Amino acid sequence: MTQLMELQCGAIGKARPSQQDARASAVEAPRPARDFIRRAGWPQDGFADASLSDVEGPVNVVTLAEVEAHDWSLTPAHYVGVTPEDEGEDFDFNEAVGLATRIAQNFEELGT
Repeated sequence: MTQLMELQCGAIGKARPSQQDARASAVEAPRPARDFIRRAGWPQDGFADASLSDVEGPVNVVTLAEVEAHDWSLTPAHYVGVTPEDEGEDFDFNEAVGLATRIAQNFEELGT
């Protein structure tokens, strides 16, 4: 009988989390809600006047005529994206091609 009581008490003790585990769990529980609230503020930051407007990269307001011009395709790449920065007048594209050729030759010499 004593052995049976010890087994039952031991099983109950193991089933209950320690206070430290319970405390850690209570601290972590609201984290998803905090993250959601933090992310939910983005539209207010991006659209302060509460009207839909273009935001370079993620948002582009288009007309039906623009959608029709793309053959009714709703592929985001047709409408949004980040425009490349201006490289300036002194950027030499020929140099870039030469460097790419040199890199390819180096890889060939390494045997990769």
